[in-house]
Amino acid sequence: RMSAEERSAVIGDYFWKPVIEESYPLLRERGEALRERGVWFADMSGVFAGETEATYKDVCCHLTAYGMQVLARAIGAEVNASLSDHR
Repeated sequence: RMSAEERSAVIGDYFWKPVIEESYPLLRERGEALRERGVWFADMSGVFAGETEATYKDVCCHLTAYGMQVLARAIGAEVNASLSDHR
């Protein structure tokens, strides 16, 4: 999850706030539906939960170098787990 400071800066009162708040639950739901159909899907929406260092560098969607490292590690772990499940 984003820190309170990041959430305020990124989501704030920008025009995309309602889109984010309404879309993420739907995306999670659709991702679960994909899994139920046997499609590999990894939900990365909580990848920054517990992180204390800044992960976003602007008011949109661009990550800091640290944020990119966190996300890359999480993706790698998901891919590795998926490959291990199929061996």
